[in-house]
Amino acid sequence: MIQSKYSKYPLLLLALLLLTTACEKVITLDTEMYVPKIVMNGILSPDSLIEIKVSKSFLYTDTTPNRNLIEQATLTLFVNNMEVEKLRMVRVDTIKGHDRLFDYTALVSVYRSSVYPKAGDRVRVEASAVGYPTAWAETTVPTPPVIHSVDTTTFITKRSIIKNDPHTPPTEAKAFQNMRIKMEVSGGTPNANQHFLLQARIMTEEIEKYPNIPTRYLYLFTDDDPIFEESHRHSLVEDVITEGAELKGVRQYDAALFSNKRFRDNRYTLDFSVSNFYCYHITYEEQEWGLPVKKELFLNPPIEVLFTAVSPELYPYYKRRYDDPNSDRESIQTISEPELTYSNVKNGIGVVGAIASAKARIKIPPYPFEEVEP
Repeated sequence: MIQSKYSKYPLLLLALLLLTTACEKVITLDTEMYVPKIVMNGILSPDSLIEIKVSKSFLYTDTTPNRNLIEQATLTLFVNNMEVEKLRMVRVDTIKGHDRLFDYTALVSVYRSSVYPKAGDRVRVEASAVGYPTAWAETTVPTPPVIHSVDTTTFITKRSIIKNDPHTPPTEAKAFQNMRIKMEVSGGTPNANQHFLLQARIMTEEIEKYPNIPTRYLYLFTDDDPIFEESHRHSLVEDVITEGAELKGVRQYDAALFSNKRFRDNRYTLDFSVSNFYCYHITYEEQEWGLPVKKELFLNPPIEVLFTAVSPELYPYYKRRYDDPNSDRESIQTISEPELTYSNVKNGIGVVGAIASAKARIKIPPYPFEEVEP
């Protein structure tokens, strides 16, 4: 049970903070002296071709359609301090997203290698173009970790163990199906600091009858294992109004970041749970009196657990990426001063890192309850 001690003073502090962020401020922009930088982003993995997305930075006041597209850039690939090749541009991607208060569309040039990096390779990518300072980034491709064993136990609860899962479907309102997973793992590089990312997804691609159902990553209940404590995230508002009360369990996420600090002899048994792991699907295939009939199905494709080693360059990026965008802290950032963006690209902007994954497949039994009646 979460206990919170409220008082008027933290609430007054919160009100003062909100009033302060609402003050107007005049900012003078000197656009004449602005020099754009090369932006590089890419995540490498062993035995896969390297792809780097390249664009350029631009002023927030620039609204031209191609404001971030950079043309005729040269990308040079180095592996273990040896120049290997020039990357070849293969396409231009259109990326859509949301930046603070506004939607945006970006054009990025994608460059690809013809060689495959190996685990342990030190990779450096340099990007140059006329009118821009040369940018570069380095990373080491991790050695894949190992999954030694997976033990599962299903259990039923009257309430959902994942309080903030937006994908919870209609149920029989009697019970929630859950699965506890204990997975013995080891890192790929003994006697070294390592960081990992844990995910679990429904393998919808194996549903032959309904091939177009998108995959879905499951929210992870991680409160039973202390190794995940560094993944638990508080918001500023929560810390203020609860005076630092323990809020573990208020929110869960579809990914968990952790290190090997608690590993012994490079091994550890992860303890986590998932819920809502049946694939909820609605069909209108059957007909009654010449009209389609709604039918709600609970399909049981397998679950794939991904245990991923993350390079040191990617860990702070993932740490920031998997913050809850709907949290109070994120809401405050929307109306406050701009925040720093993590980057490991020298003389430029962006994130270039590497990952290596191990995967485990968990077979799911048929749905134990009757289908939901329309």
